[in-house]
Amino acid sequence: MQNTINQTKLVPTGVPGLDFILQGGLPKGRTYLVEGLPGVGKTTLGLQFLLEGVKTGERAMIVSLIETQDELVEVARSHGWDLDGIQIMELPQDIKDSEMMLQTVFPPAEVEFGEIANAIYENIDRYKPDRLLIDSISQLAMLTDTWQQMRTSILKIRGAVHQMGTTTLLTSSKVQSQVTELDTIVHGTISLATVVPAFGKISRKLYVKKMRGHKFVTGRHDYRILTGGIELYTWQEVSHRPEVEKWSVVSSGNQPLDNMLGGGLEEGTACLIQGAAGAGKSTLASLYVQAAAKRGEGAVIFCFDERKDTFLRRSIALNMEIPVYIDQGLVELRQVDAGRISPGEFSYLVARAVESTDARVVVIDSLTGYMNSMPGETNLLRQLHELLSFLGAMGVLSIMVMNKFDSTGLHQTDLDVSYIADTLIVLRHFEALGSIRRSIAVVKKRHGPHEHAIREIKITGSGIELGPPLADFTGILSGNLRYLGSEKRLLNYSDANN
Repeated sequence: MQNTINQTKLVPTGVPGLDFILQGGLPKGRTYLVEGLPGVGKTTLGLQFLLEGVKTGERAMIVSLIETQDELVEVARSHGWDLDGIQIMELPQDIKDSEMMLQTVFPPAEVEFGEIANAIYENIDRYKPDRLLIDSISQLAMLTDTWQQMRTSILKIRGAVHQMGTTTLLTSSKVQSQVTELDTIVHGTISLATVVPAFGKISRKLYVKKMRGHKFVTGRHDYRILTGGIELYTWQEVSHRPEVEKWSVVSSGNQPLDNMLGGGLEEGTACLIQGAAGAGKSTLASLYVQAAAKRGEGAVIFCFDERKDTFLRRSIALNMEIPVYIDQGLVELRQVDAGRISPGEFSYLVARAVESTDARVVVIDSLTGYMNSMPGETNLLRQLHELLSFLGAMGVLSIMVMNKFDSTGLHQTDLDVSYIADTLIVLRHFEALGSIRRSIAVVKKRHGPHEHAIREIKITGSGIELGPPLADFTGILSGNLRYLGSEKRLLNYSDANN
């Protein structure tokens, strides 16, 4: 973050999340650039900014160099907005009557640049708005061949609005990797961009490029353009939660499993359950959801890999009461549309769910689906780490499920996320006496002791059963299994529900 060098009054932007990034809003009475290619939401952001001012009784004005008043009203109507409280600049009649006007408020190059610039200046000076949107400076730049002439006109407008105390947004479609010439004469720059993947929905990113003398949250933030305006997902808010020295131990409701974990898992920690498909990862995670609900505590499950009805049918088959707790409002089961969500939006979704339900347990099932659904995204692990930091500071037990091995026991992915987890539980398939069996091991646990033995685990309609340590086996976790003992040391698999 940048450092604050003054205590200028801040102006709320009206965009959910943007004021958090700007640490309260835009410094009042300054001029800002909103840049991005067509379609990224520059005008939408500008209208939200103006409407926020109308709510508090401020004078708001828009100078549209692209869209007509009727087009602006139509855009606003699509979002459910009313522009009656916003002054839309009216041009002199001789300019309006131009045969070259076509679909814009202003005619193109046939009208002298200076005439239009002066008309803008005079209308602003006459109305004296508290908030001003000029959309778009790029259109104005097309009417002049020299940057010097353009710069002089913008500086004249900037000087006027500064003297009035007007907070001004300029939109521009000109985007470069380096600082543009416009960047040098504005107080701050907000950049919007669209990312088009090879497959799936597009994603949008916002970042504050600069903000003179005012602190802000750096980095790129996901956002969407919805009915009602831009919604911004600020994953960085997790770093502003208080830290707690020690949390209570959370039981799974299964005493042998708790014993393996040294008594249970701690609140505010993250547990990763790795294993092959069918090894019992989701079932193990569901134990903590059910145990929390029995204590009267909330829990949220985010499903990436399977449908909600599939999850519920499995719970019923295992004699779990999760559907009952969902009806009681203690458990929330959310299906995540992996093809239509960004990492920032998912983090935002989790944070809002925890805050609205006061959940004490969150299950992400699975990280494999989370990672595979966003292959074009970068910094996925960093954002996941930030999310876990937020949940930890809230005292929430986070349980993540991940497919690590295929059905043969071989590694399925080279992606290692175990370092971000406080506890790592590994479930494996192994073959013995003509049966496919399951094993469980606690590989690490940062907060306290844990059992180092590898045990057999059996999942039936009556619940989860743990066997004695598999002392007669070697090479279970490596996949190079050898059995050295007798049948008496293994669990009975005659049950048809195993």
